[in-house]
Amino acid sequence: MEAIFGLHVEPSIPAGKVGLKYGPLLASVDTFDVEIRGKMGHAAHPHLALDPIPVAAQVILALQTLATRRIDPLQPVVLTITTLEAGQAKNIIPEKVLLSGTFRTLNETVRRKLPRLIEEMVAGICTANQAQYNLEFQYGSPVLHNDERLMRVVERACRKALGDENVVMLPEPRMGAEDFANYLEYIPGAFLRLGTRGRPGTGHSLHSPQFDVDERAIAVAIETISFLLLSYFQTPPDLLHKPLASH
Repeated sequence: MEAIFGLHVEPSIPAGKVGLKYGPLLASVDTFDVEIRGKMGHAAHPHLALDPIPVAAQVILALQTLATRRIDPLQPVVLTITTLEAGQAKNIIPEKVLLSGTFRTLNETVRRKLPRLIEEMVAGICTANQAQYNLEFQYGSPVLHNDERLMRVVERACRKALGDENVVMLPEPRMGAEDFANYLEYIPGAFLRLGTRGRPGTGHSLHSPQFDVDERAIAVAIETISFLLLSYFQTPPDLLHKPLASH
């Protein structure tokens, strides 16, 4: 296999347009689960229990400082807690709290550093509160880097298919992630953003329960990919290896 191409909907871009970016487009994504264990007891007698809820609260707040105090501020990092589960009764201090989250970055060195920093933070807070913890990481997709030579083919094809006015050059990468990046570790490729915002109700963000697309984008996607494939196969191999122009 010589090359791969991908396309993903993007509600911030109007339907009829595509978004392109040379180099890094999307962040890496990894996730983690934390179990904080205390000692169950009656809510009326917290001194006889070991409440894991305030310990978890300290962990959640402390983790937010990693990006601002432990990482170079010039390196984009997002760390978000997305689930929290504790207790089943209003008058019982639970035995444990479960929380999970995700961290994303555009720098592989920072990505490798974050698990250690997260564990240091969790371990320190739990030790200070005499709580126990279990921390597990799940490593996902790397940073999505578009192949710059293939992006020349993509840009040329999109401008031919849609017109210059419908090609949006994205100025910055996004902190979202895409498992297409896993393929790019083995095969050169490029990933595009397909505009889907048009009729009322189609501007909601990805993963929103109100998310919807303007169906006109479907025809644009078909036309874009068709022109892209034709352009790729019609491009002489030597042109794919010419020195890159600045962008």
